[in-house]
Formats: sequence, C-alpha cells, structure tokens
Amino acid sequence: MSRTGLLRALLLALAACGAPPATPRDRMQLHPEGGARQATEAERAELDAARRLLDEGRPAAARDRVQALLATQRELAEAHELLGRALLELLPEGELPFDAVQDCEAQLLIAIRLQPRGSQARWNLGRLYEREGHLEAALDAYREALRFNVNFKPALLSAARIATRLGEEREAVRHLEALRALPPVPFEVVALEARCYLTLGDAVDQDPDNQRAYLERAMAAFSEQRERFPESWEGPEGMAYCLVRMASKGFVEADRGRITELFLEAARLHPTSPEPGYNLGLFLASDLVGDRRAAIENYRKALERDPGHEPTLLNLAALLWEDEAERDEARALYRRVLPGLRDPRERRQVEERLR
Repeated sequence: MSRTGLLRALLLALAACGAPPATPRDRMQLHPEGGARQATEAERAELDAARRLLDEGRPAAARDRVQALLATQRELAEAHELLGRALLELLPEGELPFDAVQDCEAQLLIAIRLQPRGSQARWNLGRLYEREGHLEAALDAYREALRFNVNFKPALLSAARIATRLGEEREAVRHLEALRALPPVPFEVVALEARCYLTLGDAVDQDPDNQRAYLERAMAAFSEQRERFPESWEGPEGMAYCLVRMASKGFVEADRGRITELFLEAARLHPTSPEPGYNLGLFLASDLVGDRRAAIENYRKALERDPGHEPTLLNLAALLWEDEAERDEARALYRRVLPGLRDPRERRQVEERLR
C-alpha cells in the first residue's frame, strides 16, 4: 500500500474510533504531492461550467457541480480550487461557522498539494485567512501566489491592501508599482498609492529628498483620484494635506487660496464630516498662515457638523483661550470635551484651565 493510501486508511480508522476529526492539513495529506492530472475534455467542460457559475454569482450551484465531479475524480486540482472558492463565497457575513471554514481551507490546501505551483488556490486561501482576520497568514498566502506568478493581478492587489493595513507600506508600494504596469488601474490602486505614499512622506528622520518625493507621489495619486472619481472627497482633501505638509517642510510656498479651495471642496463633497473644516482650521492657525479668526470660524463650522468632535473642541477652545474676553466660551468648550478625554496629558491641561 502506498504512503498516501496508508495514511488515508489510518485516518478512516481513527474516525471510526471516535477520534477528533481530521484537520484541513490532515485531509491534504491524503492526496499525492504534485499528483494533479490533466482534465479530460468532458471534465474540462464541467470545470468551465462551474467557473461560469461562480462568475455569475451562483456559488451554491458551482459547489454542487464540482462536488459531483470530485465524487469520482479526486485528483483534479482545479476542481478542488473551484470548490474551495465556492465554499469561500458561501461563507456568511459575521461569525464564520467553524466546519465551513475547515472545509474551505481543506479544499484549497488539497489543490495546492496536487498542483504546488498554482497561484489561484493560494490567492483564495489568502482570502479565506483575510475573512478570518488572520492578516499575517493572508499576506503570506498572497506572497506565495506571487512567487509562482509575479503578474497575478488579484494577488498583487490583495497583497498591497493587506501590507498597507499591517503598516508594511514599502512592500505595498512594490505591489502597487507592479499593478501600474498592468493596466487598467482600478480605483483601489490609486487610493492605496495615496495612502502609502502619504504615510511614507510623513515618516520622521528621513532624507528630505526622499520625503519630498513621497509627498509628491502622494499628491499625484490624490490628484488622479480627484480627476477620476470627482465624487470622492478624499482626493481634494488629500491634495490639500500634501500641499500643507510640503509647505511646512519648505518644499513649496504655502498657497493659502489653493489649499483653502481644496479643503472647502472636500467639505462640500462630504457634508456630514467635520474633518475638512477641522483640517482647514489647523492650516489657518498654523505658522504658515497665522490667521486666528479664520481658523476659529472654520472650527465653528466643523462643530456644526459634529458638535462632539473632540479635536475641534480642543483646538477651538485653545484659540479662544488666547483672548481674555473669549475665555468663558473656551471654558464652556473645555467642560464639554472633558468627560470623554482619555489622554492623561490632555485631561491635565483641560483641568488646569477649568480651575
């Protein structure tokens, strides 16, 4: 009896004795490594039909079709990958059923064992881990998918997204640059570029030339986002923020009119958010402009949108505190914000002013 056959018999015997159920990796071991075989013409027709069902958003029908094929043909790697994808897409929102996750993982691991150089199954395995919240494992799976197909766009985009979430912006940029070479470029790539380059541009203790280059790239990404998706407030606000950051570093002159225009555009596109008004207030109050009254006016407008916006309350109160005649209003704002303050330093500062 072959090693694989012996292991299969052993697992069946253990199951009969009431032992714990086989794990996904146990089930994977029941198949020969690299043992995938080519599908016949009839099997190819079934696989293609199942893939069409998945593309049409009918994972249950695809699952049933592939399971019928696997009942007699266990070494078709693509069938296991399609079944894993179908099971993944059938997972409900919210808490994931343990057995369903196990079944999905097992099918994808079997597909990888049968066809070790396959990228599709590794990408879907990463998607499963991502759904579970195992982001490091998901990123590892996406990296493995790219090891066997460096131009696999779904894995490039997934890896860029998860690397960004994990704070690995430099890695994310590598994936995003690869996606730039594979047009068309989807919206998510542009948004991730802006976020990554801005984060890298904000990093401390770096060479000024590198910092300027990152901020310019962020500016270009936010500008493209604004042009391609004019309904998004993130484009103009990101452009304004980049201009402020570059001006604060001395890379460009502070263009008050242009920056104000962009923040107001963002405020118009996102009418419920206090952030654009708050950020405009920060800019106007900064040493770049130093217009206290204009900053106060914009902070007030931000509070009209969200009366409890903590950063705006603190900044407005601090500006009002500078004028003895406005300190009663400042104290009222401090009393509003104090109950929710969690930062010990901020609490001490507010409490001292309220004494």
